[in-house]
Amino acid sequence: MKYYIYTVLLLLLTASCSDDVQKWDQWPEWKLASPLSVGGQVLDEEIYSNFQGKKLHLEKGQEVEFSGIDEIESILSPDYFEYVSENKARFKGETADYSVLYDPANELLYIEKAGATYPDGLWFCGANWGHPQARLVTTSGWSMDGPNNVLYCYKSADNVFQLTLYLANNFSFKFFKHRGWGEGDNEITTLPEDNITLTTPFLVAGKTGGDFIPGPLFQPGVYLITLDLNNNTCAFEAKDENIQEQSFLVNGQEMGILEEASSFLGIALELHKGDEVTFSNFGDVRKMLQPDFFENITKDKATFIGVDGNYKLYYDPINKLTYLENRSVNYPDGLWVCGSSFGHPQAGRVTVGAWTFNLPSDAFQCVKVADNIFETTLYLVKDFQFKFYKQRPWGGELASTIVNTQPVNLLGKGWYYSDPATGGTGGGHFTGDFVAGPDFTPGVYRVRIDLNKNLCMFIDKVDEGQLGPESYKINGTELTQSDYPDYLGVELNLIKGQVVDFDGFSYLDYMLQPEYFTNENGQYKFNAQDGKYKILYNKVREMIFVEIADVSMAYPNALWVCGLNFGHPKISGNLDVDIAGNLSSGGWLWDTPKDAICCVKTSDGVFETNLLLRKDFMFKFFKKRSAWNEVITSFDVTIVSEGDLIARGGYWDGDQWKETENFGPGNNFRAGIYHVKLDMNTNTCTFTKR
Repeated sequence: MKYYIYTVLLLLLTASCSDDVQKWDQWPEWKLASPLSVGGQVLDEEIYSNFQGKKLHLEKGQEVEFSGIDEIESILSPDYFEYVSENKARFKGETADYSVLYDPANELLYIEKAGATYPDGLWFCGANWGHPQARLVTTSGWSMDGPNNVLYCYKSADNVFQLTLYLANNFSFKFFKHRGWGEGDNEITTLPEDNITLTTPFLVAGKTGGDFIPGPLFQPGVYLITLDLNNNTCAFEAKDENIQEQSFLVNGQEMGILEEASSFLGIALELHKGDEVTFSNFGDVRKMLQPDFFENITKDKATFIGVDGNYKLYYDPINKLTYLENRSVNYPDGLWVCGSSFGHPQAGRVTVGAWTFNLPSDAFQCVKVADNIFETTLYLVKDFQFKFYKQRPWGGELASTIVNTQPVNLLGKGWYYSDPATGGTGGGHFTGDFVAGPDFTPGVYRVRIDLNKNLCMFIDKVDEGQLGPESYKINGTELTQSDYPDYLGVELNLIKGQVVDFDGFSYLDYMLQPEYFTNENGQYKFNAQDGKYKILYNKVREMIFVEIADVSMAYPNALWVCGLNFGHPKISGNLDVDIAGNLSSGGWLWDTPKDAICCVKTSDGVFETNLLLRKDFMFKFFKKRSAWNEVITSFDVTIVSEGDLIARGGYWDGDQWKETENFGPGNNFRAGIYHVKLDMNTNTCTFTKR
């Protein structure tokens, strides 16, 4: 058996040594890569690591011959070379000396002019882009090393530069006036100060830091970029047959770019209630349309339920949301909502970041459902804020200082607190914003503003039938128009220590004077002496003042403060409308409750009040309302104020300081809330900063 195996192996070995097999020196010669030659010059210099290069003089229109490669079209940039034949190409650049650089690993050619700066040259750098012939990413990212990371732009005319390259998803880039990072004026970006207009914002957009980035309809591929610094435009033209133009049709008409929102697609539509509207190429419009304007929504059609009119429908292709509006409509035919931290109802997230009317997505048109009644549907989060406007933009504000809210546990009124820890006064003011109530949870809400009832409500969260007309009552007595413009009022006999019932008021702790009322476990107890009082309510400014009903009552049973630059103790002091006196003329007034404060008598000869005091405040005590000559001045008492916060008023007469009868700021005065106690038993007036 062994003999048989050995015999077979010997025969096989003999066959393998047959004369029919070529000798080693007769085997085919392996082809070695030849160095690339351009215009007869071998690229044998290493200008950049891993690149073969040569500095060559090239003339515009010159036919350049290439050797060392079979097919040159696959290595050339179409910006600098026009293909002529397999080994020839016509140079398109200006006559000059250039660095011609070859990447042998990827078989790609680059052209640049070393040391060139704007306006003679321009450079390009970024991430996720590539040589146009590679059709894939060839850059290593934001780097100024190597020709594959920084492209030298082709100058096609004075201040006009172009380059053709492959752009991938998530690309980013900027232009540079010299080859290097530099600072200041070196970069050309999408930032406002560079004033570059993107002619195709759906293909390429701008980023906060100024990068050029993909737009909402961008598709990867080869593009020709033209930066024209004569008219500050940057255009992008697809040069790749695989890039398919996208179109969106509404009622068979293609959407385009409208001047009101160049970053959205838009179309003008004449719509009538009950019209069927069709949508093509959108995908599923059930996730895009505003339910206030459409019903019976399917994937590609919906029924219009708004008011007849000429509208513009906008499509945000980034967020895939639509907005319908008619900007010519004003109140009483239309109403707008604007604010922050709310969103399109189909988004399920915040889409409105700041108070602005710039884009259709910034402010929504409300739908008119009846005379003086409007609705809009919003996605709301905890810190939402909004107001209504009678026109777009900013006209005829309808704020929460004018319109009440329901239900108050879900929808509230905005309040600004002036924090003493950061230099504030310790008071506050209503902002007019509609905000979240204490029990609010994020979600989609249908918001109705009913100006017949003066209510803004989450309509799905209230029983509207239970909501009566606007009414304010104290101890069961309804407030009516008082003698003061803008104030409702009621006269009541009150007893010290009694609980006073307030009905229809939502924010009493921000409205009441603490010398008159104390909140004890949600009940408001009256602090002043027994008597008949006027309680006066300014529902626009949300302030309540108390005065003695008999204005003829005088000291020692009554005392008033009148002057300038002071106010209700709950206010911030930031808004002049809340401040006593005529600020433009410096006149002291008795016109409204905010101009003259009725002090509380706490014992014989002792009166107290709380005031917001601003810089340059001044006042006196008056023994009777409107009695200018019956006064208690700063000369009649000793001022007690820790740290020289309060002093006698005065003024400079040349270089002489002259004191006045007024109470005024001391050397160390700080604006804020002060408790003021006038004690004529000890002839002192004590100021205590809260």
